[in-house]
Parts: sequence; C-alpha cells; structure tokens
Amino acid sequence: MPSEEDDVLAVIVDAALLAARAEGLTVPAAQRLAAKICERLRRELGTLRVYVPAADRAARDRAILAGRLAGDSRATIAARVGVSLDTVDRVVRRQTQKRRPPGNGLAPEGWGL
Repeated sequence: MPSEEDDVLAVIVDAALLAARAEGLTVPAAQRLAAKICERLRRELGTLRVYVPAADRAARDRAILAGRLAGDSRATIAARVGVSLDTVDRVVRRQTQKRRPPGNGLAPEGWGL
C-alpha cells in the first residue's frame, strides 16, 4: 500500500516530468532528471516530515474575479485558472458577500445615519 510519502514523491516526479518536457527535454531525459530529484530528496529529507504550505490563493482569486468581470463563462474561467466550477462559484460568492452589507438593513448596523 503506497504511503503518504510515496504520494508526495509521485507529485514531485510528475511536476518535474511536466516541467522538463515543457522545457523541451526528451522523455528519457525528463525521467532521468525526475529520478535525480527524487534521489536527492530522499537523501536530504528522507528522515524528515516536511510541511509544504498551500499556494497563496489571492492571485488565483484575482484571476477568477477578473475573468468574471470580463464576462467570461464559468467554464472558461475554470479552465484558464485550473480550478473546478465549484471553486469559481465559491470565490465569486465570497466576493459578492463582502460587498453586501450585513443583515437586511433594518437593524442598527444597517442604518446609514
């Protein structure tokens, strides 16, 4: 049964292969590069538990909102940014809720005196 560490290495290998291929390396050369990266990670970090923080989502959210403002469809935005339709909806909904005043405007916090 694959371990969590194996899953992490698989993601790293896939990323290395994609990056190497995008830079024009042949498949065998990309595979050798990915293998060397794995070897180094195992040697340098093999006994450690390493925390990899998630990417900052602010840039992603700005790209989603810019697409929305440009009138792009949900599917177009999702494909361009690399997220699901649900993520597009969630980001747009969160932004809409930020602009809306709390409550129904009848409570004291909604009074604009």
